[in-house]
Amino acid sequence: MLPGSSVSLNSFGLVQGINSLHPRETRIGVPKNFISRAILEVDSIKGALKIIKNKERASAYNHILIQNNEAVDIETTANDYKVLKVKENVFVHTNHYLSKLSKFGEKPLRSEMRYNKAMEVLRNNPINQKAVLSILSNHENQFPICHHKTKLDSDVTLASFIIDCKNLTMQVTNGNPCKNKYETYSLN
Repeated sequence: MLPGSSVSLNSFGLVQGINSLHPRETRIGVPKNFISRAILEVDSIKGALKIIKNKERASAYNHILIQNNEAVDIETTANDYKVLKVKENVFVHTNHYLSKLSKFGEKPLRSEMRYNKAMEVLRNNPINQKAVLSILSNHENQFPICHHKTKLDSDVTLASFIIDCKNLTMQVTNGNPCKNKYETYSLN
């Protein structure tokens, strides 16, 4: 799946951002990619929550759901979930748990460093497209947000997304945002 299943937008204006989490438990059940794909068919956050709350999950995912002026974050394990209401204009999630479910998962240093850098930029700058592009193209720290393949690390940023929920548009780069131009796609 290139560029993965990390971001989606449906014709109902429902945005889903996904982050893989690192749980200590898995089981036989519905694969997380099936759950995230099923969400593309629903017309509301409420409908998406019904799917995410499926008690037969095989593993963990983090789902950020945005529609109109509402945003929620749902962290899951194979056996549990936690819904976090997004109450501020700034919310960041990377690949580790932010809720009480953290006791069921690992907290990779790579994820924590990217989270801290994104929050630092958002707290210290006006929230606008320039700040968002600065985060998505960031190369600071040992584990940058905009990641390039190296001899020691094969992880790489495959794509970057910026979604306009009001106008149902998605700007996407094919590869690293620091080197590639965003192309705009519209559902209108």
